[in-house]
Amino acid sequence: MRYELVFLISLFILGSCSLATKVTFRDAPMRHGIVPRGQKSHDEVAAWMKEASLARGKLLYSMNCIECHGAQGRGDGEKAKKLRHKPMDLSQLVRDVPDFTFFLAVSQWSGEMPGWKHPFDETEREDLVNYIKTFGSR
Repeated sequence: MRYELVFLISLFILGSCSLATKVTFRDAPMRHGIVPRGQKSHDEVAAWMKEASLARGKLLYSMNCIECHGAQGRGDGEKAKKLRHKPMDLSQLVRDVPDFTFFLAVSQWSGEMPGWKHPFDETEREDLVNYIKTFGSR
């Protein structure tokens, strides 16, 4: 009888604690673009995710690529003059090469250009490619 009473009191205490701190899905921050139905449209979420990807890609590009490829991706960065081979004109490349092929090229490049398969994870490489693809429309 005593154990049953302790058990019931414990259940009551735990139950009341969980009710006091209960967080609904509307209160919780959403991750990965998953939004509860009715809060935002699919197009709004897609636009927000694309903006976030471009911002991350721009940061990665400015930290790792701009010195050789230049601000517009034309291969005219500050270090480009010191290299044996002129860096690729990314603004032209993104017009000529399909997305997946371009993603693979960024991942497994060779020669003076380091491949970015190991320093960057797949999402970072996708962000970088998404940003570089904006050069094709400039």
